[in-house]
Amino acid sequence: MLARFTDKEAVTMTTDAEPIRLSGWALVLGASSGFGAASSMALARAGMDIFGVHLDRKSTQPNAERLVTDIRGLGRQAHFFNINAADEEKRAEVSSEMERILRERNEMGRVRVMLHSLAFGTLKLFVTDPIKEAVSKAQMDMTVDVMAHSLVYWAQELVGRGLMGRGGRIYAMTSAGGARVLPYYGPVSAAKAASPTTRSSRRGRPSAIPIGA
Repeated sequence: MLARFTDKEAVTMTTDAEPIRLSGWALVLGASSGFGAASSMALARAGMDIFGVHLDRKSTQPNAERLVTDIRGLGRQAHFFNINAADEEKRAEVSSEMERILRERNEMGRVRVMLHSLAFGTLKLFVTDPIKEAVSKAQMDMTVDVMAHSLVYWAQELVGRGLMGRGGRIYAMTSAGGARVLPYYGPVSAAKAASPTTRSSRRGRPSAIPIGA
């Protein structure tokens, strides 16, 4: 039997809900805009400190700076890094800095959440006339590396360095383009299709460190 509620009861149920409370740190990849920025603020409001990775030019850097100020205004820690998240050396440098910060605070293993929200790729047709205007191998490789494969490499850094441990959670943004045919969306669609495959493979494979993806 379905329960029926009056409008007043429904409003009471909604407004009386306890706010979500979290602790520890979150690493947000693509933190300065869109879903990444919104998630950074939501996680901070829930009680988490934030590591943010973003790639901004001089014209958009103020957006990241405002976000850091807003997060710290909530009484949370915020450390943002303006780098190419798919660059292997930069990834190692940022991971080393995160490790230093957590060691100094005696908070190793306290990264509870990683959100992969990187949106940077090529929008070109696979085959077109003239063919020289079709997507190239370099463009395909870059798109899939940034929007899918980098999830694996950042997770390896977190777990390998002991920054994330038992109970950690890894999330990634996807879209309808991973399952639908959209004009010029092929390279990004390939990356979006690869992302849930990566996460489901992580879930289905036993590990010494229970982490959800």
